[in-house]
Amino acid sequence: MQPGIQYFFEQILMTSSAMGKRFGSKEYMIIIFLMISGFILRIHDLGTQSFWIDEAISSIAAIAFLDNGSPVLPSGVLYSRGILNTSLIALSFKIFGFTEFAARIPSVLFGTLTISLAYLIGSRWGNARIGVIAAVLVAFSVWEIAWSRQARMYQQLQFFYLLSLYLFYELSINKSLKWLVLLVLSVIGAILSHVFGYVLILVFLAYLAISVLKERRIEDVGRGFIAMVMLACTVLFGIAYRMGVVSSVLETAVNYYDVYIYLFKKDLGIFLFMAVPGGTVLANRDWKKGLLLIAALVIPLYFIFYHVHILGTRYLYLVIPILFILIGYFLDFVVDYLSSVSTRTGQFHNISVKTVANVIVAFLLISAMYFSPAFTFTPRESYDLGVNAPQPDFKSAYRHV
Repeated sequence: MQPGIQYFFEQILMTSSAMGKRFGSKEYMIIIFLMISGFILRIHDLGTQSFWIDEAISSIAAIAFLDNGSPVLPSGVLYSRGILNTSLIALSFKIFGFTEFAARIPSVLFGTLTISLAYLIGSRWGNARIGVIAAVLVAFSVWEIAWSRQARMYQQLQFFYLLSLYLFYELSINKSLKWLVLLVLSVIGAILSHVFGYVLILVFLAYLAISVLKERRIEDVGRGFIAMVMLACTVLFGIAYRMGVVSSVLETAVNYYDVYIYLFKKDLGIFLFMAVPGGTVLANRDWKKGLLLIAALVIPLYFIFYHVHILGTRYLYLVIPILFILIGYFLDFVVDYLSSVSTRTGQFHNISVKTVANVIVAFLLISAMYFSPAFTFTPRESYDLGVNAPQPDFKSAYRHV
């Protein structure tokens, strides 16, 4: 097991032990249930649907990687994009054979881990309630499930992107070599998953710049921490520049804002509008955490809206768990508000006010999820990936031919 992933599991166990003393074990039983449920939703009939075009490219590259040690397509083109994803698919092929199931199982595993990662961030940065809400939304989100079932790199990109944010904040607080090493490994994982991983450079720099302005003194942020981040960002920027990432972004000018906002509204509905006040709640409670999460949401969306030539809903997938964490903050605020109102009015004398508020909010959340097309509690054979990710029935065509 890689050191970064191993440490991630250790952190979850340590967090569970420490938080369990404060909140009890019920939250952790819920997370186990959510991970099992999320895994079942993601793995159900995983190999039934045929590959779509992009999945086929990744799978062909993975086969070439096994055969020749390099992901060179039959055309002679080196497919270096998402090299980590290609390597993991190749490993899965070696274990399970050359099937659709084998090609997609790495995404399933990263998708299931993302449920626990959403809980980890929500609970460590807020409280257990926020973590559970975020994990519930990730576990049953149609968007999350659909892209956790594809032999593509978007799920592992999302996982490493979120993990990098968590590790970066921990480094900013603890400023130890351990957190720096883990952050470097996670950022490398994000970059090797997709070129979007480079957006972490801008997120980190924006956080540093605003933090220094807010604190008014560099010492309050940490000279050593700033120096480490600046050096790392300079190296990453240099690599991105040599690869042509920077020039590609600067030379591309589009305006997909209206289309993407429409897709957000259509796919998330009322849940999108709960995330907005959630960002305000987080910023008011802890401006540093709010700054990091909001920067990690806004900066990639800016480039997706205005500097990515191809319009694709899969590009939005990167930031979905951040929206769910913000929703957790909003609903946590609602619970606290209902509790305070009930206490002032003298209602629920014989019952814990906060317990009643929790039940009310939980009922409303599950009801909204049940009636929303953005979430599902039952397994499906296939999911709509959008008009720009066509899923033709190649299996039937192969049988006919």
